[in-house]
Amino acid sequence: MHYALAVWRLLPFYLAGVLRLAPGAGGLLFMLTPVGTAVAAPLAGWATDRYGSRSPGVAGLGREAVGLFAISRFDAQTPLGARRRRPALVRLGLGAFQVPNVAQMMGAFPRGQQGAAGGVAFLSRTLGIVAGVEVAAGLFDARAASLGFAAAFQGAAAVCAGAVLLALIPAAAVGRGAGAPRPRRRRPRP
Repeated sequence: MHYALAVWRLLPFYLAGVLRLAPGAGGLLFMLTPVGTAVAAPLAGWATDRYGSRSPGVAGLGREAVGLFAISRFDAQTPLGARRRRPALVRLGLGAFQVPNVAQMMGAFPRGQQGAAGGVAFLSRTLGIVAGVEVAAGLFDARAASLGFAAAFQGAAAVCAGAVLLALIPAAAVGRGAGAPRPRRRRPRP
């Protein structure tokens, strides 16, 4: 499940309502998150080609979990620099995880079935996003009335961080040897 994206459903309301950021400042801060993913994805592609899918994927999940936990500690006194770095860390982690994850899925299919592999990768990503958003929203909704918005947001972000940490277990275990870099062919010298 994409728990990082689940937190993004609530983050704009948290930035404006709890942290009292002006709409422009909140929008700029929120904009840093897709920039982090865009920066991380090509680097993750390079690392996946060079080292295989396991290490970059696990590293990405680790960054994502740390960032989500840091976001769960947001409060009105959180310094502006931390308000920038914490969401960016999540998105860097997500961008670093998605590329090796898709590469591993694509590599599990034979060359003649790459279209089907792409469909499975897209379907699993979409289902993960929807499920993660709904689980986080349900956690938030169950706590918001009794604890207030800020505490419910912090609790949902902490649970999402824990879920990503749990995802590290199969990613580290199942990914062993999968998506390993292919040996380079040497061209015969003329």
